[in-house]
Amino acid sequence: MKRLFYILIAGILSFHCGSSPTEPDNSGGSGSSVDELLSSGWNEFENYKYDNAKSYFDQALVKEPSNGNANLGKGWSLLMKGSNHYQLAITALENAMTDAAPESDCRAGIILAKFNQERYDEITPLVDYFVKTFPKYVFDYDTNIDWRDMLLMKAQAQYFTRQYKSSWTTVQKLTSDFNYIDPDASATWIIENQTFFSFEAVLSRIIYIVSETYKY
Repeated sequence: MKRLFYILIAGILSFHCGSSPTEPDNSGGSGSSVDELLSSGWNEFENYKYDNAKSYFDQALVKEPSNGNANLGKGWSLLMKGSNHYQLAITALENAMTDAAPESDCRAGIILAKFNQERYDEITPLVDYFVKTFPKYVFDYDTNIDWRDMLLMKAQAQYFTRQYKSSWTTVQKLTSDFNYIDPDASATWIIENQTFFSFEAVLSRIIYIVSETYKY
């Protein structure tokens, strides 16, 4: 799996929406306990089988409609399935938060979904609250998702809303490699021996490089 996104400035948003082509294994599902269904759902999620995972979480919700962990798993499974599912994911995650699922996991998923819906004006306050409240967040069910992703989405959202200096300030919280860059000094706009002719362009390149460091 790669990080949830690459920099949109450079091309397209690459969201991990892979899912197993196999049919969900629901054998014995009706006789399984809620805890067993949740365990099976998260196991499938961790193996990137998001259709299967969602099926288990849905079964758990049939048995226990207000189960926060089931709604959390459903929301994240929908989120990972991609663009046609973002609003459904937000609804499930909001329900999960109402039903006492971990606030950090619910909010992280909501931020990711809204970012992918290009609701950029909403991202900065959401991320500011998130990183203040959960400063070293890591998503237990996919440890490649953490607090740095939240800051990177904030930097990109600020870029797309033309808040270039604010975006630069956010990027500097993720890396010190480019601290020699001065937004007001064009002579510093050099990366890898390439000179850029606008701060907007050099910032785009920096965000792309930072995004690439979050791949594996």
